[in-house]
This record gives sequence, structure tokens and C-alpha cells, in this order.
Amino acid sequence: WFLCGFRLKVHDLYGFASFREYAERWFGCSGRATEERVRVAMRLDELPKLSAAFAAGDLVYSAVRELTRVADAETEAEWLEVADGKTASQIERMTSGKKPGDRPSDPTRPELERKRVTLNLSPSAYALLAQARDVLRKESGGTHLDDDAFIELLASTALSGGGGADETRSRHQIALTVCECCKAATQDASGEQVPVGPEVVEVAECDAQVIGRVDISAGYERASQVIPPAVRRAVVRRHGGVCAVPGCKNTSCDVHHCDPKSEGGSHDPERLVLLCSA
Repeated sequence: WFLCGFRLKVHDLYGFASFREYAERWFGCSGRATEERVRVAMRLDELPKLSAAFAAGDLVYSAVRELTRVADAETEAEWLEVADGKTASQIERMTSGKKPGDRPSDPTRPELERKRVTLNLSPSAYALLAQARDVLRKESGGTHLDDDAFIELLASTALSGGGGADETRSRHQIALTVCECCKAATQDASGEQVPVGPEVVEVAECDAQVIGRVDISAGYERASQVIPPAVRRAVVRRHGGVCAVPGCKNTSCDVHHCDPKSEGGSHDPERLVLLCSA
């Protein structure tokens, strides 16, 4: 019924500004809980076996929530089998490090493992965080902003230096260590080396300032921009400094290649586009 209400836009019928507000006023659900329940309901609509097990009471909601992150039409039966008799916390550990479509027997990938963050906030700080999430959600032009997208947008806004950021330079200087043999990569996170996937390296290489190797034996290289400053400035101005996706108003963006660099993509301004992380 939650998904039906969302699709029918019942909040409009009762005069609420959004489905989030409707769910909070009528059912006491927080905005985050509402978004997560809608996500789970949408996934269950595509997973009949998992939906039937949930309806029969064989699985609790917290277990279903985790299974919907990884199961698809081809793998849901396998996930149901290994989840039988397991607690919600055990299922959470089983699904950690897996992506949608992975099977239970597939190896766990450290770069996909979820990191749990707990905050103990004052009421005013909590209100600011909730307001920031709502603003970023609206600027993204969507009705749902998951945790990853929210934190990426929030952090990128802070790291970009605000409105006075130099449009000719990429927004961050990140440190990535990539194994020359297996290509496994880690990213520096204020002293901690966090495993990241190849897609993170690809995005970083798309619009970055390359500082080269930093070990003394290799010597030092002069930092260089992947995208020439004049070209980057032109692309940013062409899009008015906001994400190119219709309806999105985020200003914390990176320049991306329409044609992957690995496939011969060039820095032709006509084949570059400004996009936010959402």
C-alpha cells in the first residue's frame, strides 16, 4: 500500500507538499525511512519470490531491506535459500560487499562493503541536516536521494570551495593508490586507506589534477590538469555552472567525457558535459 500511495500521489489529494511530509504526518515515518520503504517496495514489485516470502511472514522487513539491495530476478531464489533461518544482522553481513545481481557464492569485494556512520546530533543540527538533504534532493530534480548521493553532494559542496571555486580547475585533489598488477585501488580518507572500485578511478581520471607518483625514487612530476583549464571553463559556463541533467540544479559538478577516455574520447568541448554525482 505504501508504494500504491506513492504512485497515486495521495499527498496531493490531502494537500501535502510531498509524499515524505504525508508519511511523516500520518504515519510518523521520518523522511529517510519513507524513502527507504519506497525503494524496498519498488524492488519487491520486481521480485515476486521475495515479495511472497515477506507477505507470508517468512522474512522480517529489515532482512528484506538488505536482500533487495542485491537480489534480482535471476538470483532471488538463491538469496532466499541462504537467508533461510538467518537473522537480519547475519543477512546484512552476507549482502555487504555485493552489488545488485551478485550471487551469494560470489566473492565479497571490499570496495562495495557498506560503512555504517552514526551521528548523535542536537535538535538544531539534526534540523539543518534534514533541511540540507531536502534542498539537495530538490536540486537533483528527484523524489529520492539515497545516502550515498546525499553525502557525495554534501561533501562535494564543501570540498569545492563554494561559489568562489576556480572554474578552470577540477574540484578536488584526491590520492589514489592503484596496484600495477591487479589494478585494485584505495583512496586516502583523512589517514585511512579505503578500497574503491575501478569506476571511482575512472571518474577521478576524467576531471582531475594529476600529481603523478609521489615516491622519492621515481622523482617528482609537475601537476597537470586532465582537461585543459580553458576547455573546462568553457564547458562550465556553457551549462551555467549547474548539472546538465534536465531539472537538476546542483552546482557541485565535475566535467565528464561523453566518449570514455578508454575508448579514445577526447577533450573536445562539444563532447564534454557537466554532471553532479547524483
